[in-house]
Amino acid sequence: MTTIVPLEKRQEPEPVQAADTAVERAAREHERLQFELQELVRQTCSVRQVQEPSRLHGEFRKLTSQVLQLQEDWQEHTKWVETEFLPYAAWYWGEEPELFAHIDHEYVLADKMLDRFTEQLGRINGPLDPAEARRLTSYLLQAYAVLKNRMLEEEEIMQQLQDQSNRYDF
Repeated sequence: MTTIVPLEKRQEPEPVQAADTAVERAAREHERLQFELQELVRQTCSVRQVQEPSRLHGEFRKLTSQVLQLQEDWQEHTKWVETEFLPYAAWYWGEEPELFAHIDHEYVLADKMLDRFTEQLGRINGPLDPAEARRLTSYLLQAYAVLKNRMLEEEEIMQQLQDQSNRYDF
C-alpha cells in the first residue's frame, strides 16, 4: 500500500543528493544503452558482410529485433532525460532550459534514422539482397553515430553535475 504525503509536507531533496541520484540513474541507463548500441553496430556490421541470402535473412531478423528493442529503450530514456534530467540540470546550474535544445534535435535525428530503417524494411517485397541490406543498414550506422554523440554529451553533463555536487560534499 502506498502512503500519499500531502504536497505541503513533502521535502525537496538536497541539491547534492538529487544530483547524485540523477547522475546514478543516468549512469545506469547509459551502461545499458551503450551495451545495446555496441550490439547493434556489431550486428549491423555482420549483416553488411553476409552475401548468402538464407543467412542474410536470419541475421537481418536478429538485427531488426535489436533495432526495435533499442527504439523502445531509447524512447524511454529520452523521455526521462527531457522531462527530468535536463530540467534538473538547468535548475541546478540556474541556466535556461533552452541551453539543451540541441539535444532534442539530435534525438529527433536519431529517431528519424531508426524510423527510416523500419519504414524502408517494411516496403521490401521478397528476399533481401546484400546490396539492399547494406543500403538499409546505412541508416543504422548514421543513427549509431548520432546516439553515440548524444550519450557523450549527456556524460559530460553528468560529470559536471557530479563535480559540482562533490564541491559541497564534506
